[in-house]
Amino acid sequence: MFSFLALALGIIGGAPSDDAAVVCITADTLPLCSGVLIGPRTVLTAGHCVNVLGPTANYFVNIGPDCAHPQARLRIDEMRTHPSYTGQGKPFDFGLAKLHADSTVTPLVLSAASIDGVVGRTIRHVGFGTSQESPMDGRGFRRTVSHPLIRVDADFAWSGDAVANTCLGDSGGPMLFDEQVLGVVSDGPDCHSESADQRVDRGREWLDATRAEFEPAVAPPPKRGCSVAGWPLLWLMLLWLTRRADQTDSFAYHR
Repeated sequence: MFSFLALALGIIGGAPSDDAAVVCITADTLPLCSGVLIGPRTVLTAGHCVNVLGPTANYFVNIGPDCAHPQARLRIDEMRTHPSYTGQGKPFDFGLAKLHADSTVTPLVLSAASIDGVVGRTIRHVGFGTSQESPMDGRGFRRTVSHPLIRVDADFAWSGDAVANTCLGDSGGPMLFDEQVLGVVSDGPDCHSESADQRVDRGREWLDATRAEFEPAVAPPPKRGCSVAGWPLLWLMLLWLTRRADQTDSFAYHR
């Protein structure tokens, strides 16, 4: 969660995950962070994961449980941070990545739940990295861990302990509640203390607006039935038929 050199670490005390929408973000083949698909072309991650090696590096999203052997690999065309984000450990630690092509994976939904009501309940984290801080075994595999949400403040949600926690490579991975994205792994003093997730509700307006910009516009389906535009023609036809009927009745009467 802190520096590039430590970004390869991951879930502690977790188990393999089948959360297909949680992806591994790489620079070429080097794992950097975790992320989650929130649209066919939009990946949510942490702000401090954006352009880690500079804006000219080649960034990709690897889909599948093994970052080194992805089931699909999509190039990232653009990455943005929240306009209010000022640096690591600061609020609004949001990043969004625009993919070059649509993913076939079903994206996850941003939660609309009140985060205050989730305190004390079980949340779940998903991310890539090692299964322990040292030695770094199992690097690059997707794992999940469940534990209670301990507390929240104005910007962050806090969870984790010495045996069940997120760690450095989980930056940008989702905090899930009811299988919806409630937060994004952001920061923490180490991998064995409370760790902070950026609250999604703090950046919802920017997230929704940017996602809408990243996603290709979809043409609305054609309307069925009679349209308003067709009513004038229909009335003219009815008027013509009425007048024809009147003329026919008039002719028959005078014969």
